[in-house]
Amino acid sequence: MARSVINLGVAPTGQGGDTFRTASQKNNDNSAELYARQALLGTASNATLTVGTSDVTAGRVLKVGDYGFGIMPVFVEYGVDVLTTFGYCYINSGYSTPTGHRNGWLFSLPISANYVIQEFRSEADGSLHTRAKIAGTWQAWRMTYNTGNTTRAADGTLKAI
Repeated sequence: MARSVINLGVAPTGQGGDTFRTASQKNNDNSAELYARQALLGTASNATLTVGTSDVTAGRVLKVGDYGFGIMPVFVEYGVDVLTTFGYCYINSGYSTPTGHRNGWLFSLPISANYVIQEFRSEADGSLHTRAKIAGTWQAWRMTYNTGNTTRAADGTLKAI
């Protein structure tokens, strides 16, 4: 249904405009159409949005940027080693990356300022490395082994390439 416009008539008296009853009917028709369309939108469009990255209330809808999703990754310059906020970023050398890997993607999952888990994916060879900050101290990077960086020996055991 098309929008029903109320005819206000000629100023200042409103002569020639809609009667109060006709104007009210048009207002009711417009409101009914809006409510009918709103009912078709679904639960996500009518739900309460999260109020921050620590909001874990059941039934809330994530906003763009919550938990690092839907935002442009941060580009980190040389010499920065303070990435303890949640999300993805691209590392451009100088950061405490695994030995032999200067550039790549970092995913950081902080529990608190003293407890953080990070994953680093090397741009050079796609290898995956993890590390943790425990009680305020960063642990060493550890490579995740997979079929791309291991071989199977004759006795069936896996060996790093």
